[in-house]
Amino acid sequence: MSKETNQTFVNTSEQSVSAHDPPVATCDPPVATCDPPVAICDPPIATSDSNDTISIEKDTNDDEPKQPDFDAPKICECCNVKNSEIKYSVDNVIMGKVSEIKTKTDFLNILNDANNMLIVVDFSATWCGPCKRIMPEIIKLADSKKEIVLFLKVDVDENEETSLHCGITCMPTFQFYKNNIKVHQIEGADISAIQNAIDLYK
Repeated sequence: MSKETNQTFVNTSEQSVSAHDPPVATCDPPVATCDPPVAICDPPIATSDSNDTISIEKDTNDDEPKQPDFDAPKICECCNVKNSEIKYSVDNVIMGKVSEIKTKTDFLNILNDANNMLIVVDFSATWCGPCKRIMPEIIKLADSKKEIVLFLKVDVDENEETSLHCGITCMPTFQFYKNNIKVHQIEGADISAIQNAIDLYK
């Protein structure tokens, strides 16, 4: 009886011991199936030469003023005719004076003769009070600006054809011409406006 009990105990002990043994690995640890990624291209190689590099550096400095490699050509003074040397087809036209124009033909000829010089034409009348008051100032201005401006005078009664041609509707009216084109007009006896216009268009 005791022998069977001992046998049972022994068997139970063996089963107990085998049941608590650590589990045996049934597979090996996973093995890496690929190597670390390898670079498939080399770093980019510059394809430009030293000249291209210089040109790029120049492009980055576009904001800086560039000095020319040669002296700029100078305008030949002999190609420019001085205002005082202009020959007018009308005899009574004088620089530094207020020259009166009698006909439309003379008026148009003077515009052609003057080329690039500024011409100021005073359209007035003998009975016009503001015209009389500003005339002394116009005479002074003609003298002080004689190197750059030619002053003309048109009596709207005696030279009506020129007055109509220029569209004069009030006196005094001052028209400014350059290169045979009217560039400005002032209506009224305003000497300051006339001076400013001369400085602008001379």
